[in-house]
Amino acid sequence: MNPKNKPTNDKVCPTCGTHLNANATRCLVCGRTFTNVAAPSTPNKIKSRGLPQFTLSLPVVLGAILILIALGAGIIYFVMRGSGQLVAAQPTPTQSPTPTLEQSPTPTLSLTPAPTFTPEPPLTYAVQAGDTCLSIAYQFDVSVKSIAEINNLASDCGVLSLNQELLIPRPTPTASPQPTGTLSIAQATEAACQKITYTVGENDTLSGIAANYNISVETLRTYNGKTSDNVYLNEVLTIPLC
Repeated sequence: MNPKNKPTNDKVCPTCGTHLNANATRCLVCGRTFTNVAAPSTPNKIKSRGLPQFTLSLPVVLGAILILIALGAGIIYFVMRGSGQLVAAQPTPTQSPTPTLEQSPTPTLSLTPAPTFTPEPPLTYAVQAGDTCLSIAYQFDVSVKSIAEINNLASDCGVLSLNQELLIPRPTPTASPQPTGTLSIAQATEAACQKITYTVGENDTLSGIAANYNISVETLRTYNGKTSDNVYLNEVLTIPLC
């Protein structure tokens, strides 16, 4: 067989290696019979129907997660509340500052010693007509006894002679009363009055502080030497409790 005339689609005999026509059923050289084997057919693919696809945005996903968390927390809350394991929080009491008591010192009165007087020398008086010891004592504002003693006369001066010279003692000055250790009612009340100190806070007013301690604004102003009702933050005031 001429190689040029060899068919394009040939088959090779597995026994002798002779090239044969693709449709040959028997080898012409060795006589082997061929059985045509049908080419395997490609099975048709069955297209399955896919599930529907959903596209979710990030905000939607986050919102769904938050809703699930809230639902879970609500379920846990009601379960614990029903079982008695949930205890309501008790408010913590706020401690109000305790005012500092300030004992006012008891005032000490210094006693001024009574002044001492140096007696002045007596006067000389000549008895006039009609004078008596009583009239002379009244005239010089002294006692009859003092005239009788200084002149060595009887207690009633006896009978006086005309132009008789008498010594007349000068009147003893009366000393003004000196302060004693006994306090007046106002001083005793002031000394017994208990006082505390108060530090001015925010939004405090003089009238509000006075109302809190049941005293008058005038008393609070006087005790702290104020001429107005203005107060300042952290200012320390004296509060009288009387």
